[in-house]
Amino acid sequence: MPNTWSKDALDEFLRQAQKTTEARQAAEAVVNGGSWSAPTFGPIYFIAMRAWSHAVLAIVLGLIPGVNLAFGFYAAVYGKRIAWKSRSWRDLDDFLVCQRAWDMWAKVVCVATILALVAATAKLVFFN
Repeated sequence: MPNTWSKDALDEFLRQAQKTTEARQAAEAVVNGGSWSAPTFGPIYFIAMRAWSHAVLAIVLGLIPGVNLAFGFYAAVYGKRIAWKSRSWRDLDDFLVCQRAWDMWAKVVCVATILALVAATAKLVFFN
């Protein structure tokens, strides 16, 4: 069977394949990226993502000193991956919008917590 691809058609096909590969790699990087919201909100985040077993683990392990920190690191590394696999998403954009909102609020909570700790420390040091 002779090759029926013209050079331009083959170039266009390869260009589209490269775009698809790059988009897939970008999507995998986002899904496999770290999460601010999983360790910050713990069980609330996992319940919202319908990751029931991880929510129970977050509650139980959150009560054990030392282990709760280890689970927090686990949640930070794998939180988005768990969310991607455990909940039905319309598409990648739906997932990204949801995760950006969760991460934004997690960062707000982290900054507010740090500011509160600094204020409490300053009050103890300077006004005691």
